[in-house]
Amino acid sequence: MKAQFTTLKVIGGLFVGGMMLNAHAAPELYGYANLVVSANHKKTTNKTTNVSTSTTDRPYLYSSGSRIGLRGSEKLNDDYEVLYKLEYRLENDGDLRNEKIKQPDGTEKTVAKTRNFEARDSWIGVKHKKYGTIKAGRMLSLDPYVRYTAYLASGVDGVRTNNTIAYESPKIKDVSFQAMYILDENKETDTIDRDGYSLLVKKNTDTYNVGAAYAYFGKAKTSYGKINYTARVTGNYKINEDYKVGGIYQHVGYANDDSAKNNTEQAVGVALQHFKDKWTHTAHMNLVNNPSGKKGDGFELIGAIDRDISKNVSAGMDITYGNFNYATENESYINPTIYATVYF
Repeated sequence: MKAQFTTLKVIGGLFVGGMMLNAHAAPELYGYANLVVSANHKKTTNKTTNVSTSTTDRPYLYSSGSRIGLRGSEKLNDDYEVLYKLEYRLENDGDLRNEKIKQPDGTEKTVAKTRNFEARDSWIGVKHKKYGTIKAGRMLSLDPYVRYTAYLASGVDGVRTNNTIAYESPKIKDVSFQAMYILDENKETDTIDRDGYSLLVKKNTDTYNVGAAYAYFGKAKTSYGKINYTARVTGNYKINEDYKVGGIYQHVGYANDDSAKNNTEQAVGVALQHFKDKWTHTAHMNLVNNPSGKKGDGFELIGAIDRDISKNVSAGMDITYGNFNYATENESYINPTIYATVYF
């Protein structure tokens, strides 16, 4: 469902640091709040002993991608305008995460911290109506911006980096190009440990979409492990008003300290979607080699039903079955999920 945005009008100007600034263009307040209830049943079989162990997690509630932000533009003349975006994470369920904080004596201390209002994309840019847009600030790498399936083939979906400069070309015959350079400032708070870059090209039409992206990080610290680079090719095709098919290929190079989880992941996904009134039905299948860098292979099957309840509210459910074969064990799981999203 496409997000709907509400305009926040500023009357008489903005009061910042005791000074009154004239507001010539009202910023947009936008975002969405999402809550998910999920459960998981996993079975692991040791290949040597043939002994199986099953675990079932109790249903748990979490926020997935919830955010709030301000964005806007200010026209300078007929050719140029200044753009800005300030976006922050929301944790609707109030969960904390454990984070290791380095102490003055060099040791690390684990501290429970909230991620509420953690900076997401926050940048300032200049747009020329003929030559494109240049932005600078904190941004997500370009690979997530070419995604033409409802579900990914791999769990890796971009890395958000500080000190980033990006260029976005104007669209020429439905084709556009983007490039990004990431400056390593040798700070512990940086996501990557060296300079990086990202490239993207895509073509969008009424009937089909296709795109490719590559991102190099050196050794990016993520929840999936340390990532060296990512690449993807994806596309979809509108068969008619009721059906759409899509596919995605993802290639992820890992840089983990543990060599057992340092293999290159290759994953391909195919999907069929059916649209009827306010309902969307999705069937998706993934084939994965070396998932999360661990040597092995397997597949996932996903079925989903979504509904637009109103202009700004959507809800749905999906169920995922996975089966993966590793050197010493076989792992299978079933993961049902229910979710709801409110856009503003």
